[in-house]
Amino acid sequence: MKTIAFAFAMLFLCLQNTAFAQKSQQDSLMDIMDELHKQQKFKKLLPIAEAAYSDTITSQKTKDSFFSYLLWARVYAGQAEVAETTIKTYLPASEKRYADNPTANNAKHLADFYLPSAIYYSSAFPGNKPQQAIDYLEKALDLCRKYEKGLRNSYSGIMNAYFLIMQDITSDRLVLEPILKECFVIREKLYGKKHLEYGRILSNSVSFYTGLGDYSLAERDALEAISIYEATIGKNNTDYASAIFNLAMVYSSSGLYENADKLYCEALSIRKEVSGEKSLRYAAYLNNHAINLKYLERYKEAEEVYKKCLEIRKELLGEKHSLYASSLMNIANLYKSTQRYEEATQLYREVMSIKENQGQGQSESYAGLLCNYASLKRELNELDSSITYFEKGFAIFDETGYSDESNHMSWKHRYANTLYLMGKHDLGYVQIHFCYEAVKRKLCTNFQTFSEKEKAKYYEKVVAPIFNDYYQHLLYKSKQQNAEGNELAQLYEAVLFSKAIMLDNSVRMRKVVADSKDENILKTYRHWTSTKQLLAEYHQRGKAAQNPQELDSLVYKSNQLEKALYNMANIDPNDSATKWEVIQKELKKNEVAIEFIRLDGLLERAKLDITDKGQVMYVALVINKTCQQPLLVILENGTELEYDFKNYYQNTSYFEIKDTISYAQFWKPFEKVLWGVKRIYFSADGVYHQISLNSLYNPETKKFLGETVAINQMTSTRNLLKKRSESPLKNAFLLGRPKYTLHDSLKSPQNIRWWHKASDLPGTEQEVLGIAQLLKKDKIITKTYLHEQASETALKNIEEVNILHLATHGLYLDKSPTNEEAMFNSCLLLGPNEKDDGLLSAYEVSCLNLKNTELVVLSACETARGKLENGEGVYGLQRAFKVAGAGATLLCLWPVDDAVTQKFINQFYKIWLAKKDKNLALNAAQAYIRKTHPEPYYWGPFVLVE
Repeated sequence: MKTIAFAFAMLFLCLQNTAFAQKSQQDSLMDIMDELHKQQKFKKLLPIAEAAYSDTITSQKTKDSFFSYLLWARVYAGQAEVAETTIKTYLPASEKRYADNPTANNAKHLADFYLPSAIYYSSAFPGNKPQQAIDYLEKALDLCRKYEKGLRNSYSGIMNAYFLIMQDITSDRLVLEPILKECFVIREKLYGKKHLEYGRILSNSVSFYTGLGDYSLAERDALEAISIYEATIGKNNTDYASAIFNLAMVYSSSGLYENADKLYCEALSIRKEVSGEKSLRYAAYLNNHAINLKYLERYKEAEEVYKKCLEIRKELLGEKHSLYASSLMNIANLYKSTQRYEEATQLYREVMSIKENQGQGQSESYAGLLCNYASLKRELNELDSSITYFEKGFAIFDETGYSDESNHMSWKHRYANTLYLMGKHDLGYVQIHFCYEAVKRKLCTNFQTFSEKEKAKYYEKVVAPIFNDYYQHLLYKSKQQNAEGNELAQLYEAVLFSKAIMLDNSVRMRKVVADSKDENILKTYRHWTSTKQLLAEYHQRGKAAQNPQELDSLVYKSNQLEKALYNMANIDPNDSATKWEVIQKELKKNEVAIEFIRLDGLLERAKLDITDKGQVMYVALVINKTCQQPLLVILENGTELEYDFKNYYQNTSYFEIKDTISYAQFWKPFEKVLWGVKRIYFSADGVYHQISLNSLYNPETKKFLGETVAINQMTSTRNLLKKRSESPLKNAFLLGRPKYTLHDSLKSPQNIRWWHKASDLPGTEQEVLGIAQLLKKDKIITKTYLHEQASETALKNIEEVNILHLATHGLYLDKSPTNEEAMFNSCLLLGPNEKDDGLLSAYEVSCLNLKNTELVVLSACETARGKLENGEGVYGLQRAFKVAGAGATLLCLWPVDDAVTQKFINQFYKIWLAKKDKNLALNAAQAYIRKTHPEPYYWGPFVLVE
């Protein structure tokens, strides 16, 4: 049989190209085995290596070389017992041969035997003795260091494997990073930093930093590897496929699932074309792609891809292999997510059986399986069983020293909530606090180099769920008899850190850019804003559908430039962290600060002593000058507030009907903590962005709330620490009554849908002229833009101004599935010309330079509308002007009367210019209109946000 196998190998040789024919028979056979090894076709390699090793009568050197391939094939082809026997019999003989004749050549062969032996004992293979693997590799490294010149190529591969297997034993950055750096040093010595072999070591770095949650460094190294491969070997190869696969993993791990999906598809396509579908690497690509599809909730596609991966692993490795078991577990996880609990249970048990039979009952992969099974038990409401499996899994992790914070965070989050549901609140709090601190660290690391779009996705998928549940654990803890008394303080401080954190990052980055003298930063910023303008045109003129590839290129370019700017600005989210007492010190005797928090998906509402009236509730934390800790107000009926009572409030306002209900729903619960208060600084959340507190009518006192207390709305009460002083006003930009005539060359179905609402607004001309007179009396340099001059182009060319007043139509399309879409769908209608179509979106507004703008006034309909995002506010014009640098913005919640608005705005400016207090001016102007038009419809929609 062996002779026949060898003959088969020789026949295989004859079929090779002429380059092989020119070599010796043995060298050609080595090339074949080397190629099969590179392509991971170990089942094809196995008979050739066996025949070559058994039948050769050549030198020991050649015999050793053939044997190395044989060992690799046995390890990877699923021949566990044969592989281990091979290692145990051959390694001692090889070690003796080296000891008897310690030459560089013998050292190389010995080191090359240590490497596959170590792989066999790594946690991914049946040997599963990671420490044994490390011992072999350390022996190999000793040989490499002793004979560095002769073994430098082996040194590189062995060091690489050493790093990878050490990752199985520890995730300690202090241990692993020096090993990784040594890998880079060796590769650089061998090949330089532009060589594809250097690119390959970058792949390990990507995996390492992704595991640590340091996605900025992982993305950096992934992009560098991609650049190396493109420059050296192009795109149609497995190395390039691996590089974009690694980048996809970075994006998927950080919650950027759409970005990852495109890259996974591209990597799979290349792999399939270059090396076919029947390989372990292709199966690994399928596996990760399926995981990402699951995150995207494309469950049917995910199941199909998982099953394809399973079949490949079954064919190549058999049904007892750990990778086959891993595929089964992933399908079980998918079934759990789609509530196919019976099928999931069956698969989890099958995987447990495989791992236990392989002696992996104390491995980290088994611990992960137990935690996933525990999550299933929780879904089935088998809470005692869930806790048992979680604790078994965590015990194994503790014993092995496993510290992958990303996985720990996910499992401990579920474990914490399970403990909470069982009434074990103190234990649950310990776990959720671990998750909260871990996600804060990750957020501070990753926000520095994410674009806002990427931040939003990461926050939604990774950060927000943990913050939401952490708040609830703290709320319950504050109500326990043994409460320490600082739980509400912790909650307020957590909200100070997280509230509008993405908005704060954007504002701070823009301020760094605006104040910078660095030409590199300014050049990058100009490049970014011009790219954003092109993106806006694509959306508004319908080019996106016509040129999807160009759109993708622009989106990618914009994101990369924005991330470069964040990197240069070096914004640290930790700078937002502060103690609640620091806020308290800013308050005067009759003032309070209120932080609203919208909470959804509540764990168990009864534990908070409130009735179950829906899935949403609002919590408000109130600070006054003398309180020992923040005061708590809970609004039980969050769902009703967001639907029934919000609609009632808006309808009564719009149809001029007296509203005697909304005050009781939206504000009365606060009366008990606001006695004697004259001014309120409040940060809204959820539905509180959609109502004007000043317009709430109290039927008991017969007064509106704005008549009894001054209200200052802020994106976060931490803004009290950086209140801008009312500096002298020097100049103003006033725009009104644009001429709404769209140039034919700019017409498209996308922008015409806006222009049918563009009726003439004659009152806005009088409004602008009246304001101009007031400002000129105050010696403020004023430029007015009316009719054809009131164009989008004029506003985009704005230079630094203290006052920006825009009197025109404001429009918002309700159906905005994403935050970014909301920024495109919030618009001001300005005058079009042959250059600009007159649709100024919030997306474009954010590119303006308003760093010295004290106030923006948008006396247009519905300019305060947009997409609501928990903790982040309104994605629309309000956010855009804040990002652009405006100190405060006066906006409108609903359509307004043209003539009355003119009077309101005129009165607002008179008071503001005289008293230098914007909020006082707002209240006074509303009181002035109430004298002749008492209904909130006329004066109520105006809100001032600082």
